Amino acid sequence: MTLKLVVILASVVQLGFGVWHFFVPGIWRWYDHMEGGELAIAVRAINFFFSFCLVLMGLQTILLVLHERWGSFPLRVALGGAAALWAARVAMQLVFPQGTISTALRYGLLATFVLECVVFLAAFVGASGSAEARAS
Repeated sequence: MTLKLVVILASVVQLGFGVWHFFVPGIWRWYDHMEGGELAIAVRAINFFFSFCLVLMGLQTILLVLHERWGSFPLRVALGGAAALWAARVAMQLVFPQGTISTALRYGLLATFVLECVVFLAAFVGASGSAEARAS
């Protein structure tokens, strides 16, 4: 039950990042800083698909953790994918930090990304271990 709750909370955070990211270009006025044309269209498309993927992955993981009858393999794939996504985000934050206008924002983002990665990784290991226990 604890694994389910932790996965659901981490998935809701991921889903929230996705929903929030739909509004980021408007909040930060991205398109005021670039000329129109192909670059603006490409940035808009990348942000849309990134946001959509985060929402989709969050919903997918919630559904998989709530419906055990699908088995543990799809859940492990989703958890592994989420852990890999957040590990890559942690690496990007370390190499190319975002939020440099504020130290609190910069390290707050890093802490959030690390927490998401650790939670999904721990859930992946936990789901893998419970699947192995059932198999033996």
